[in-house]
Amino acid sequence: MAVAQSMMDLVFENASANGAKKITRIDVAVGNLSGVAADSLSFCFDALKSGTIADGALLAIDEIIATAKCPACAEEFRVGPHDFLCAKCGGPISPNGGRELSVKSIEVE
Repeated sequence: MAVAQSMMDLVFENASANGAKKITRIDVAVGNLSGVAADSLSFCFDALKSGTIADGALLAIDEIIATAKCPACAEEFRVGPHDFLCAKCGGPISPNGGRELSVKSIEVE
């Protein structure tokens, strides 16, 4: 709930600074390694928007999946939060992306 509340605070601040009367859509990016579950964020958003200028707004979530390339065998693959080793050779990997958590855009009236 705290992440969703911080997101909404940011959205309301930006909407107010731009003279918005209503928020109609919020686009966010959420990486699979960010520690934030997209469905939980959506649930909290629905609870927090009620009775505000975002009431009725759509939350569009772009889920970013982390990838990795093994430096030992050059295998490229998707990774999850508990993947630390290459699935092909067992060597250590470093994920690329997947840690994103950002508001990409806000549509207002």
